[in-house]
Amino acid sequence: MADEDQDRRCGVGGLKNSSCLQKCANLLCYSITNGIIALAVVGSYTYMSSMQTTSQTVFSFSSQDIGVWYAMFEVGSILSNVFSSYFLTSKHIPRVLASGLLLFVVGCILHGLPHFFIDYKDKLKGIDEDISAADHITQSLCQTSSQMIATTTTLLTNSTTVANKEQAQNIPATILYCIGGFIMGLGYAPFYCLSLVYIDNNVEDVHDTAKYVSIVMACYTVGPIVGFGAGAAFLKLYVTLGETYLTEADSQWIGAYWVGYFVFAGFLITFVFLLCMYPKKLPETPKLNTAKEDIKLEDNCKSASEKADKLAEETEVAIPAARNITGLFKSLGRLFTNPLYLLVMLANCTAGYYTSGWTGFLPKYFETVFNFSSSDASIYGGI
Repeated sequence: MADEDQDRRCGVGGLKNSSCLQKCANLLCYSITNGIIALAVVGSYTYMSSMQTTSQTVFSFSSQDIGVWYAMFEVGSILSNVFSSYFLTSKHIPRVLASGLLLFVVGCILHGLPHFFIDYKDKLKGIDEDISAADHITQSLCQTSSQMIATTTTLLTNSTTVANKEQAQNIPATILYCIGGFIMGLGYAPFYCLSLVYIDNNVEDVHDTAKYVSIVMACYTVGPIVGFGAGAAFLKLYVTLGETYLTEADSQWIGAYWVGYFVFAGFLITFVFLLCMYPKKLPETPKLNTAKEDIKLEDNCKSASEKADKLAEETEVAIPAARNITGLFKSLGRLFTNPLYLLVMLANCTAGYYTSGWTGFLPKYFETVFNFSSSDASIYGGI
């Protein structure tokens, strides 16, 4: 009984005796904490979308490379989602969420690390050479055919050499981005699917579930605005954070794309510790659940033996005896033969198909079609 009481107290170790922390052992505090985390998590994801064109400039990524990154994020999310939603629902959910959030932070840091392996003087030199090459090609139109061929051949050779050198240098960045995207997906899925489960399991009145869930979902909605806004702010800073003669209107301008990754990571890491403080079960929940079970059993059972059989049956259904791979596939089989579930899943997939493309490539579309700067494209993407 003592261990059970300890599982219902906020804190870790000796902090569980703190009376101040016990005032936070309620769903309102948890929902607000969860909502702030959701805002930062979704914001960091959309922040990466606003950095897409800058990343392509710095690391010579193609649109296909960006697509691979998004795919790695989704693969990690799917694998983690299937595992966590089946095997971890009976565990200490706040600490599971903290572990997933820690993985997400590691993914953010991996996205910012390539900045420290880039020589921006060489990068600016390469950009200047591309501009110079374009000018030479324009001037060569006034030359004779033999001079034009010689000039074009020289420029193409130099361009190919520079491109091959940059591609070799940017392999580590490509690897870090893909690994970082996969790790972020692994950490994001448990947070998305289990955070609301904790609310549903601990709510005092089922009619209050929507109230607490709405707090979290409202923050999910505001997250993209925060991400695009942060992208616009950091892209107005020069990549080295130092003095420069360049302005944002110059084609050689490179925004401080890497700063936001560390800002979001630093912000989220504080909430890893806050999530660990929440108890496995909130204090009021066991009494409430016990009262509900007693009422239900008294209404439906006529004798003590029937009551015991009913309780054993409900317990067996609620907590499967074997949480193994076989049970997982059986559960998936039941889900995929449920028409209503399939229709809801199809609707979510359709919505996700639209929002993934919109979130991922809208800023780049604004830059390409309307000739916006990277920061302005991020602002319009947020709007």
